[in-house]
Amino acid sequence: MRKEALDCIEELVSKNPKVCIIGSDLGSGTFAKTLKSHPDRVLMEGIAEQHIIGFSAGLAANGFYPIIHTIATFLTRRCYEQIAIDLAQQKLPALLVGAGGGLVYSPLGPTHQATDDFALMTNIPSMRIFAPADPREVIEIIEACVQNKILGYVRLGRGGEPIVTDQMSRIDGSLSKILGSKGLYTIICTGTLLHEALQASRKLDKVGISGQVIHFPELSESDIMSTIKSSDISGKIFIIEEHIPVGGLATRVRNVLGFESEIWVRQLPSSYSENYGSQKDHWLKWGLTADQISSWIKGEL
Repeated sequence: MRKEALDCIEELVSKNPKVCIIGSDLGSGTFAKTLKSHPDRVLMEGIAEQHIIGFSAGLAANGFYPIIHTIATFLTRRCYEQIAIDLAQQKLPALLVGAGGGLVYSPLGPTHQATDDFALMTNIPSMRIFAPADPREVIEIIEACVQNKILGYVRLGRGGEPIVTDQMSRIDGSLSKILGSKGLYTIICTGTLLHEALQASRKLDKVGISGQVIHFPELSESDIMSTIKSSDISGKIFIIEEHIPVGGLATRVRNVLGFESEIWVRQLPSSYSENYGSQKDHWLKWGLTADQISSWIKGEL
């Protein structure tokens, strides 16, 4: 996903003279092609995350659309005040693209685990939050943000994700997608956990348990409300997310359905991880793999 996202950004810079890239501590060779062809609009600022937000705000105030790219934890935690004051309070557009969303950088420890990014960005007025599941979806989101000059945050997955959203139906008037039909369960998810949700659903189908999967690539309560109404959800609702309990997808669904609604949730704990290992290792620990999700749902039905 990250490769396709960066390729899309480079193409947008080549086509639109008002789009620029601001990078912080990116790997050698990142955006090399566009840095050579458009050196005035590809700006690599080193390890200076707070600086690049203020810098980007100045560019936005002068008619540019900055796309800011660095590691998700540093972009959302370290730069929170600058995002709020320099961008949101001034009503300036920019796209924040966070690499290593969720537990992607788990081998580097909790400092690099973006498990509270949705919650942080939720508290920025006018900020739109996106968590695409595959390369097709991330390109669609980035292009729409640039076209509409949105103040937005995009959480990127680790890369190498196969395209799966093409097998789903899109909900009218939103980015949300659905697969399956009314049955005994509905799995609600966002981001790359869609892959685990779809695999879990297929496992349940094989044993005669029918249901549906709803994916929200944008964490928008209006989208959630319209999607839930139009989908005519039946059966038990199961939410899976790679985020702490507060401020993520489950919080939004409960805001729409009411906190008295019966909802089953699997997410990350309200604590910083004390364990090292891969993203998949952490999913296994917290019951977020396809096998664990399907077994959990069967046990609750």
